[in-house]
Amino acid sequence: MIKNRFLTILIFSILSFSICADELQIAFEDLKPNHFFNLKKEVVGGDADVLKIIFKKMKIKFKFVEVPWKRTLFSIENGDMVDVGIGAKHTDARAKFAFYSEPYKSIQHHLYVLKNGSKSKSLLNLLERKKTIGLVIGWGYPKEISDLVELKKYKNQIFRIAKFEQLPEMLSKKRVDSIIAEPAALISLPKGKIYESKCIVVEKFSEKLHFLFSKKRVKESVVKRFNNELKRIKASGDLTKIYKKYE
Repeated sequence: MIKNRFLTILIFSILSFSICADELQIAFEDLKPNHFFNLKKEVVGGDADVLKIIFKKMKIKFKFVEVPWKRTLFSIENGDMVDVGIGAKHTDARAKFAFYSEPYKSIQHHLYVLKNGSKSKSLLNLLERKKTIGLVIGWGYPKEISDLVELKKYKNQIFRIAKFEQLPEMLSKKRVDSIIAEPAALISLPKGKIYESKCIVVEKFSEKLHFLFSKKRVKESVVKRFNNELKRIKASGDLTKIYKKYE
């Protein structure tokens, strides 16, 4: 009995330590204009700056760690290394293992085709005409997109790649008939404006994004304080100013 009590206390102590870490680990990918390395190798960008401002106000230490999105979700779910994820859409499945922040911005996803390519009029029309689509592995998309691309009958028309910057190159080389991309991220690529000039937008989709906090590593009280600060910078207009800096 004494051994069992000791073991229980030990496990509780370990779990308590995990959610009271001295420094929050924020996972990010090098992706302009949201979160990226500048010339000084500092992590900057609209989303990154929002986190910096809020955590500094809360007097919480933090560190950015470069982690692919799929690995970020795995780590947040399992309490492994990552405390905070950036740019997540809300799903019931993720809500089981993560706390969500208030939505901090809305983004657009555009369905792009080459100007001399497919004559499709919508995502559904494109799929029905047996055309192919390029997406990023592990990324979440608005429900209107995910409901279609997850259908079994379209499985062979969906090509998922590891990195966002590979998408426009695939389209440019006609390896796929279309891609779905965030326009701001596309334009920020080294050849982004060239890619954009070769394409037309067939359909636009909008979704709200949140920050994710691991339930195994971050206290709910911390998330509540974070949300209060997020609401404050929204109301003051500071949030809009942060993103305008990177337009």
